[in-house]
Amino acid sequence: MKKLLFFFAMLGFFQSNAQYRIEIAMQAPKDSVYYLYHWYQSEKLYLIKDTAKVEAANKIVFTGERNLPEGMYFLVSRKARLFDFPVVGQNFKITTDSSDYVGKMTIEGNTEASAYANFTKENIRLQRAFQKASNETDKKTIYQEYQSLTKSYISSNPNTFTANFLKANIPVETEAIKPNATRQDSLTYIKNYYTHALDNLDLSDDRLIRTTLLDNIFDDYLKNIAFSNSPDEIIALADNLLARTKPNSEIRKYIVIKFGNKFIAPEVLGCDKVYTEIAKKYIIGEPNSYDASTVQRNIEYVNRIEPSLIGKILPDMCLTDTLDNWSPLWELKSKYTMVVIYDYGCSHCQEFTKKLVDYYPKLEQQGMKVYMCCKVPDRENWLKFIKTYKTEAFTNVIDSHKIVDFDNTYNASLVPKVFLLDEKKKVLSNLRLELPDFERMMKK
Repeated sequence: MKKLLFFFAMLGFFQSNAQYRIEIAMQAPKDSVYYLYHWYQSEKLYLIKDTAKVEAANKIVFTGERNLPEGMYFLVSRKARLFDFPVVGQNFKITTDSSDYVGKMTIEGNTEASAYANFTKENIRLQRAFQKASNETDKKTIYQEYQSLTKSYISSNPNTFTANFLKANIPVETEAIKPNATRQDSLTYIKNYYTHALDNLDLSDDRLIRTTLLDNIFDDYLKNIAFSNSPDEIIALADNLLARTKPNSEIRKYIVIKFGNKFIAPEVLGCDKVYTEIAKKYIIGEPNSYDASTVQRNIEYVNRIEPSLIGKILPDMCLTDTLDNWSPLWELKSKYTMVVIYDYGCSHCQEFTKKLVDYYPKLEQQGMKVYMCCKVPDRENWLKFIKTYKTEAFTNVIDSHKIVDFDNTYNASLVPKVFLLDEKKKVLSNLRLELPDFERMMKK
């Protein structure tokens, strides 16, 4: 049984020359300090928007010359979060009592706030009844009453922030997969889920960025998306979501960042393409939405990643071998090529090399050769590495003339960087997989 939502709002109206004025009347020690906060999803921060001291007659007044950005706010005192309320107007009054902030709350003026406050009171009543219920039947009945209450509020207050906020919490109903489902049935169910899972989220309402909703929703949505969708399908899903946002909106930037961060260093092979496409379309392609340094960093990183994406021909490397002869990558003839870019002093590189040498006979049976590239132009230590780790069966090469930009051409700032190429030097893998995984890829 899902927990009932525990949110409430208190808004009203008070005339003032200031751009915003929030008055809260409640018993409080004189001169004690209260803070007005809201959550800002894009930065994952609670932001203090204003500070006020208790005035005479138990009155707290927050006021300022600029409009408050609308969203869900909360009152804090002595690091204690007292209550939440939506800011859907700039002038309002809250009257309550510290013995029961919700139950003794009254508001003046704002129609949406009044309606939401009444919803919250009823919500609290149902939550308390749910906690006291002694059997599952009663709990189910109470939960159904809560669902009816929520749906009634949403339908009675269309296109409001509070209705959008509540609706976003409701999971989209999908047809349950059948017990005897075929593989195609399962695939259809998965595609339908990812296509419609966020239908209840109004992505045109930027006020939702100032709630704690979005991270939970998008983290859950993106958690396993790469295991059941191809990179191109994920890109299409992102495009469809972003098409529902407004240009230059905060939610649009939030979604771009969520997808970008998820796939900039993906766990699933090939999904770095998702990052490059998202970055090109929605960051590099919309430079006015971001600061210049963000755009430039993404340009640089896209340029670094794209040459070694799955399906690309890996750029040639003009390196020299142990006899100081040129031994370019593209001249190595084999059904499969493993390219290993390493630093002789790197412990991870040393450990990987040990495993590779031991496992190589199985890989060689599949037609693989290894192009072993030392990115540090130190011939003496490189030759010691070859001898120590017994890599003589590989094509051992080094950038002795310092002409290869490993970091920016092959995205090899972190080593060892491992590629699996086909006979045309097309990238089959750009991740450092377990060696048996490479063997299975070649057996397909």
